[in-house]
Amino acid sequence: MKNLLSALAIASLSTTIAAPLINQSISSNNNLQLNQAYQTKELYWYEGQTELEIEVSWAIDTTEVFSYIMDLGQDSISNYRTFSALDLNYQSYTKTSWGSDNYFGDTFKSIQNRSISSGFVNRRVETTADIINNSKIEMLNVHAVHGMAKMESVQKIGFSYYSDQNGNHMQLFGYQYAESWISMSGGYMSINIGQGIRLES
Repeated sequence: MKNLLSALAIASLSTTIAAPLINQSISSNNNLQLNQAYQTKELYWYEGQTELEIEVSWAIDTTEVFSYIMDLGQDSISNYRTFSALDLNYQSYTKTSWGSDNYFGDTFKSIQNRSISSGFVNRRVETTADIINNSKIEMLNVHAVHGMAKMESVQKIGFSYYSDQNGNHMQLFGYQYAESWISMSGGYMSINIGQGIRLES
């Protein structure tokens, strides 16, 4: 799978809340475009502007959380009002497979012109429980039944911003959950979150 992320950036949860997870820091090749009426900033996950894709396998009962931090330098996110997804190739998606069946959710491209003040958490989100509680943007929610066997899956993401001694930062985080009953089949959960984020004043 293209640009599949290292497992070191993902922390697992079975039935209990885990300790603080490992965060992936991203040094972004960011473009700042100025206009007389407004200011935009495009933040890319990778310098090559390729998609950020996360895939995990699941069986019986699995929850996987992830967190990525992007450095903003001295630029403050308070200079911007809205954020939108950057999906230049229109390839973003969310998906859960159960056995041979695939279930698709919303695309990352659907996140457009959302308010930063209401859509971002104003602090760093660190623990597994914190990530699950603050992932408010639902990308996939599916309930499936085959005979007596059942499956449900949820994929959510969230954003935060914060400052520390090293400057200003934006954080992307989220979780993927799948569980089945009266079934030994598992599958994969995948989320492709495009090339990055556009901030607009």
